[in-house]
Amino acid sequence: MAKSKPIRILYMEDDTGLARLVQKRFERIGYVVDIAPDGEKGLALLERGNYDIVVLDQNMPGYNGLEILRIMALRGPLPPTIMITGAGNEEIAVKALKLGAYDYIVKEVGSGYLGLLPSVIERALQKRRLTEEKQQAEEALRESEERFRTIFETAQDSIFIKNRSLKYTQVNPAMARLYGLPVSKLIGRTDGELFGKKTAAHIKEIDSRVLGGEIVEEETTKKVNGIPHIFHVIKVPMRDNSGEIIGLCGIARDITERKRLDEEKEKIQALLLQSQKMEAIGRLAGGVAHEFNNLLTGIMGFSELLLARIDDNSPLRKDIEAIKKASKRAALLSSQLLAFSRSQKALLTVLDLNVVVNNIEKMLRRLIGEHIKLVTHLDPSLEHVKSDPGLMEQLIVNLAVNARDAMPEGGKLTLKTENIILSAGDCKDILNAHPGKFVCLSVTDTGIGMNQEVIHRMFEPFFGTKEVGKGSGLGLSVVYGIIKQHEGWINVETEPGQGSTFRIYLPVSSEKPVKKSEETISSTSFNGNGESILVVEDEEIVLKLATRVLSENGYVVFEAANAKEALDIYNREKGKFNLVFTDVVMPGENGLQLVDKLLTLNPELRVLFSSGYSDDKSHRDIIIERGLQFLQKPYTPTELLQVIKEVIEVA
Repeated sequence: MAKSKPIRILYMEDDTGLARLVQKRFERIGYVVDIAPDGEKGLALLERGNYDIVVLDQNMPGYNGLEILRIMALRGPLPPTIMITGAGNEEIAVKALKLGAYDYIVKEVGSGYLGLLPSVIERALQKRRLTEEKQQAEEALRESEERFRTIFETAQDSIFIKNRSLKYTQVNPAMARLYGLPVSKLIGRTDGELFGKKTAAHIKEIDSRVLGGEIVEEETTKKVNGIPHIFHVIKVPMRDNSGEIIGLCGIARDITERKRLDEEKEKIQALLLQSQKMEAIGRLAGGVAHEFNNLLTGIMGFSELLLARIDDNSPLRKDIEAIKKASKRAALLSSQLLAFSRSQKALLTVLDLNVVVNNIEKMLRRLIGEHIKLVTHLDPSLEHVKSDPGLMEQLIVNLAVNARDAMPEGGKLTLKTENIILSAGDCKDILNAHPGKFVCLSVTDTGIGMNQEVIHRMFEPFFGTKEVGKGSGLGLSVVYGIIKQHEGWINVETEPGQGSTFRIYLPVSSEKPVKKSEETISSTSFNGNGESILVVEDEEIVLKLATRVLSENGYVVFEAANAKEALDIYNREKGKFNLVFTDVVMPGENGLQLVDKLLTLNPELRVLFSSGYSDDKSHRDIIIERGLQFLQKPYTPTELLQVIKEVIEVA
């Protein structure tokens, strides 16, 4: 623990004996005493030293006591000074007090001067301590007030003080700026003068609780210059020294923008969650569709083989036809699943969307029925887009069916095409939009419309508002998948009872459409002439179907369940094959890897690929880029024979 410094006393006394006596007495109690025999030396010591107490005799050689006091006062604040005067010199003592001396002692016989001096010094030191503490407290108060003033003046939040009459007694510049008024125009006013009656009544109810001793924190909305603002407000009661509540103090933070950003964040998070959910369901749907295509190839193929062998009058014919019909519907469902999952590769070509609409207009009229009027408004100067015509037809059909079901009592279906240019400002409030040139296809119905719950879920797969057993629930989700493949987006405007408008935006293509000459295929026969074909397929039902169809139509067929078996058979038969028909995705080496090995043995070998996949797993783009042929599953026996004939007869 640090040792406290001793009290230092400067004793100005020309009586050396008396001075030595005082010095010894005070040093015994722990004081340090310096002696000055005259005023000049006393002033010199005072200049150099830092003394806690000055004891000053009036009668000094050179300068007397009063003169020394005057000089000390000119130099700065006096240390506690005790004036010693002779008998009958009270007038001098009074002058000394006026010059700043703390106390005086009369030095005369019998006055007890030496006994009185320690107590007088102790009182002077106590007074000094109290004075210093008071100065420190006042300084701390000034600093605190300055900090408060700085905070009050510079705070961005509104700070205000009200009296018990709920009139504003103090407001900071931030509050004045908020209301567009000078501070002086707010002081003395009530909330009833600043806000509407409803808002003022609410504020008064809250303020009454605060004046009752409660601390209140709330979010509230007020109109500032006619514009609603949301505030986070904290109000506390203000008390005087006796604890009596004399008013309230409040801080109001404008959180309007923060609330808006929070709402936007929630919307974005909801959209992200929806997107992730759609992506997960899409992967599942795509995987199911891929496997389904293999099964459908067998079902469709064997039902067609049965129909070719059964008599027209057979009672089984209708059952088999029903199986074939059902398999075709299943194939369409598989195609829809692939479109939704965006796993089905779009074969994009530059086209005029008006041509697509015109090509399916007759079919749409039959599809929607006579009770619905079909109207088209097609822009003759419509820009071209890069699109898959088959998928676009499917998109329009799905939207038309959706519109038909929304108009059970009849109505009007309108298809419209137009060119649209969007700026950055136009895209601000349009989800997924971006600036550029677009072709817009609008599909509008006069049907029952949709409520918010349906709007939020309408693109979910298997969600529908129809009765159980009616519709697959994939129509709009397929539309969503197709649009995403085309790098576009869809907006929907609808209200219950007011119909719906679906607007599809597709980016304009700068490329020009390429006119292709139609290839003609010989219609005489798809039968073979003893050509040798190696069929490589890991799905047993598909392998058996292909083998049987080709064998029964003039081809010599060799079967292989994987790439290793195929390579063994090829080597065993010394490569005497006219064509290799292989699946792409198989256990072990895939079809492409197998074909690469076979082509090193025979660069002239004819090849045909097939796959139930239509995404990157099928390697369809690579196959087509290399000039090789591809047959998408599910396929029928007729389609298989036709493609095999084309590949073999290619010059």
